[in-house]
Amino acid sequence: MKRTDFYGISFIVLLGLFAIVGASASLYENYLEGRTIYNAVDQDSSVMIGNDTCFTSIYDNTINFTCGGSIVGDLVVENLNGYYAELYYVNYTATNLVFTESEVYYNLFFTENMTNGFTANNMTFGGASSLTVNKNGIYSLVYTLTGYGVNNHEYHTVIFVNDTEIEKCESFEKMSATGDYLSMNANCILSLNIEDVITMRIADYTSPSSGIYNIGNLNLMRVGNN
Repeated sequence: MKRTDFYGISFIVLLGLFAIVGASASLYENYLEGRTIYNAVDQDSSVMIGNDTCFTSIYDNTINFTCGGSIVGDLVVENLNGYYAELYYVNYTATNLVFTESEVYYNLFFTENMTNGFTANNMTFGGASSLTVNKNGIYSLVYTLTGYGVNNHEYHTVIFVNDTEIEKCESFEKMSATGDYLSMNANCILSLNIEDVITMRIADYTSPSSGIYNIGNLNLMRVGNN
């Protein structure tokens, strides 16, 4: 091989090496110099943007803001797999509820559910229905209850977490006339932990009686970390 050919090939190889090194460093350099990064592909390792202590990494299907982060602009999520629960019961022909004692809460039952991140328990007619939390977090809770009771009786509906009454999730109404339909609704924010058990309960605060249960619906949606 001629010496001139050897130098020519060496020069080409060096150019190739510089191109590889430049390509691997260009992503971070673009970030430091304030240029927009439109596309980055690395099949063997994660892409990291930032400094040593606070950086954003992209690896496979995970984006990690190590020191927190913000997304600026509109975010469109096509497949959101959040944590939620819905318990519901519907019977327009009437279901009797018996209050053997006043000011004592009795569990409401549900027969249908949709859940992700919760376990629905005792979903049977007359059962002590409940939800068990499988994911820590801050949850938005909403419920509604429709039925009717005894004239001038005061009814209270509330959420319990682990047999503790959550007063901020309470609703109460006084019947104006026997046979009138009554709806009780409430919403609140709860900090829940794994294995917490949630129930919805009702009490007659006037005297022992019986009432009619037509519709019950309980919803929870995870909105953040606790």
